[in-house]
Amino acid sequence: MKKNKVYLYQFHAPSSKNLLPLAAGLIVSYAKSIPKISDNYDLEIKVLREDPIKIVNSQDNPDVLGFSVYSWNFQQSLRVAQLSKEKHPGVLVVFGGPMIGLSIREDELEVFFSKYPFIDMVVHGMGEWTFADMLVARLEQRNWESIAGISYRNSKSKLGFTSTASAIFNKDLDQLPSPFLDGTFDEILDKYGDDITGALWETNRGCPFKCTFCVQGDDIFNKVLVFDTDRLNDELEWMSRRKIEYIFATDANFGIKRRDIQIAEKVANLKIETGYPKFLMVNWLKNSSKKVLDTADVLSTGNIYSRMTLSRQSFNDNTLEAVKRKNIKLSAYDEMKQEATIKNVASYTELILGLPGETYESFIKGIVISMDKYPNHVFVIYLCRLLAGTEMSTTADRKKYQYQTRTCNVGFGRYKSIENGVDELEEIIIGTSTMPIPQWRQAHVFANMTLALYNFRLAFYILNYLKHNYEISYSDFFEYLIKVSKDSKKFSILNQAIRSIYDCQQSILDETSSLVSLPFTKNLLFEPNESALLILLNEVDTFYNELWILINKYLTTKDIIVDEAVLKEIFKYQVAVIPTWKKSSQSNVLFKFNIPQYFHALCSGDNDILIEKQISIMELEDELDYTDDPVEFSQKRLTIATFRTQSVKSFSTKMETYHSHTSESSIYENLDLI
Repeated sequence: MKKNKVYLYQFHAPSSKNLLPLAAGLIVSYAKSIPKISDNYDLEIKVLREDPIKIVNSQDNPDVLGFSVYSWNFQQSLRVAQLSKEKHPGVLVVFGGPMIGLSIREDELEVFFSKYPFIDMVVHGMGEWTFADMLVARLEQRNWESIAGISYRNSKSKLGFTSTASAIFNKDLDQLPSPFLDGTFDEILDKYGDDITGALWETNRGCPFKCTFCVQGDDIFNKVLVFDTDRLNDELEWMSRRKIEYIFATDANFGIKRRDIQIAEKVANLKIETGYPKFLMVNWLKNSSKKVLDTADVLSTGNIYSRMTLSRQSFNDNTLEAVKRKNIKLSAYDEMKQEATIKNVASYTELILGLPGETYESFIKGIVISMDKYPNHVFVIYLCRLLAGTEMSTTADRKKYQYQTRTCNVGFGRYKSIENGVDELEEIIIGTSTMPIPQWRQAHVFANMTLALYNFRLAFYILNYLKHNYEISYSDFFEYLIKVSKDSKKFSILNQAIRSIYDCQQSILDETSSLVSLPFTKNLLFEPNESALLILLNEVDTFYNELWILINKYLTTKDIIVDEAVLKEIFKYQVAVIPTWKKSSQSNVLFKFNIPQYFHALCSGDNDILIEKQISIMELEDELDYTDDPVEFSQKRLTIATFRTQSVKSFSTKMETYHSHTSESSIYENLDLI
């Protein structure tokens, strides 16, 4: 007898990564473990984003279609579901996932079912048990009312749908077979091959916090449930054997359990033994603690890339109160940054532009606080996106804080425009009662220029020198830079960089895109701070000459007199450590002052070292080759929140090495003077 066909769709973002689909995998693994389902259904997981018509044409008389949805695949899922329903009217279409599945608000569900008439059912809560129960009920022709945690289309209901008993939020996770260990993911890897670049993974589920901007912030699903440690170790070993390079842990708060240190140790040990995995990306515990730092230290020591998050979101008390995020003290935040530096653990501060209660002034203050002299600490600035199912997306919150929004294509950088599939959409806050649109635009350009010049290190060392020796104000300096760079004749490259940010703003206001394309990168899509960075690097000599002029003008306005010879040496150091696809890597650089020693001390927390005349040799090393290809450079160098400079391998005062090993560049000696 031919089995009923069930397709589980978990499309990935329109980017280069296709990860093993954890949600769909868990649903299929659990369903297959039930004899009545495995005897009567043939379950198949679909991952790749393709033309929806092609996907629908490949279906073999489907009985049930399940979609695991989030903001990055919602539109693609809707289109496949709609076309499938048109071709197969009798198919049951089921949607689930945190974006809609956790939303149990009656008014939202009414709008949802009215807007999408081709969707038959929504699964709330933990979908593995509910979906399996639905499949059995469909075989038995049981009434949907017997299934916990669903909302389904019902023409007899006044609202047009019916919601059943409370959703499942507290099941024992170890009841779920592992798709890594039961062969489910073996089948996917064998089928898709090199199209799969990593894996989604889960060690715990649930979140004790109630952040209003997050779909995990739920009063019901607030208990943290865990998978068995032995099971997780076996899954890691499977991924290591299968040479999975990239693992993204979907936990809301990795580091919340003491055992997470042991999990990190397992990952690090596997990397040493087999070379895999190479990356473990996690959502760190929201109130970062020593426990988190110790866990991150294990990964760092094991050469596993995993930058530790300090989830501030804002430094404004009113904002933190509004979004229910007041759970990390400023003193604790500073201590964590310092400890991370001591342990050489890479870390970053998260900020969000557009949160309620935030003003232009408070947001800029938050950026400045995040601008740290420690090279291994950076900051990330996200646009505030309204996600369906969150408290922020409710009518009450929208009215209370007077959100002004625009809906654009989803902003996933460093990928080509979608050739197959459907563009994804996101709703972005571009104004609130405390930050009207003009101020949001000011904050947006300020944020992206600080990210480009400071966070990506283009002027990091120069500005740190001026800050710690002459007490310049970062906020004042960047506002000055943005203002004077409007002069396109004197500052053509800086003007182009800022112009790209303004163009991006206009695209957001026009509801097209939050990303920028650049002709010399074959029209890859970038965040505006990344585009500004690449524009400046594309004309790097001109940029640093413009920066020299601008800084000297700024210092003049502040009546600050600096030693020109020292400032030139500072520029020399800055340029030497910035990688670009347009120059050969320098192995050794000569200084007339102790500049390498100065920055080594400063960035390690020693503010007492003085700059003095001293012939110094700095040796550089860089693990990446220069290919003269801005596209390859962009894909290798630009990662979220970090831009790796060339490493300073050593520095010395040995004069005898000078003549045979040093190299000079005209930019260092020919900076334009005022």
